[in-house]
Amino acid sequence: MRRRTSAIAAAAVIVMAIAMWGAQLSEASKEKSQPAKPAPSASASARIEQKVGDSLRKGTPVILFFYSDTIKDSRDSLPAVKKAARGGKAEVFEIKAEDNTALRGAYDVQFVPTVFLLRPETGLDTVWVVDIQEKEISSALAAPAKPNEYQKSISNSLKKKRPHLTFFMADWCGYCMRLLPEINRFKREYADCVDVTMVDVDKAPKMVDPHMATGIPVTLLSDGNGVFRLRTGYPHGYDRFTQFYDTLGVDMKSCRKEVKDDGKSGGKS
Repeated sequence: MRRRTSAIAAAAVIVMAIAMWGAQLSEASKEKSQPAKPAPSASASARIEQKVGDSLRKGTPVILFFYSDTIKDSRDSLPAVKKAARGGKAEVFEIKAEDNTALRGAYDVQFVPTVFLLRPETGLDTVWVVDIQEKEISSALAAPAKPNEYQKSISNSLKKKRPHLTFFMADWCGYCMRLLPEINRFKREYADCVDVTMVDVDKAPKMVDPHMATGIPVTLLSDGNGVFRLRTGYPHGYDRFTQFYDTLGVDMKSCRKEVKDDGKSGGKS
């Protein structure tokens, strides 16, 4: 479910974008006088992801609460979210959008607050945007999980701590069909180290909104903790996936299988 208050949301995203742009310019001016440091966003994302994975593997639902210090009222609904979480025995992770640009991009967070519900049985299950209602979150947590075949695949990867790639597509989508050979090649060659789930949006329409996958193709990459770390689409394919998992520390060279190239790959790195 997605709810938006259009006027408030539009103003919020403009203000947040201006503030973040100004902060980036300020940081850029300091680069020459300061030594290079590890990206805080990457380290922050990794810490959150590990904790989320641990909670989900213990059977605890997780709520990701995205907010911004720039939008002062973006935390106003946090007490209600925490109350709903307590009632549903879920864990809440507060994510400051400015400090977690990698997660913000992977989840396509364009408005704050944005709240995502992750469940052990399904992975990402529900999203609420701007208009956050305690009753709706409580109802979602109370409802029994009914995972479809795609969600079962995602959940199994989480249990095994396996990296996972989720590809949202449809037979009628031209760019999806162009990218499909890249997905299939990656799936064949790296079956020993990365699980791949191809989601037909026509067969699983309820997965579209939570994954912000209204414009396909959408490819979501995570490591073994059930949190998305990269969102991409056409034309980025096989090479981009391989490079990304290398940066996550997956030994892609040792787990790669030698398979015959079908010569039909259509994506690019």
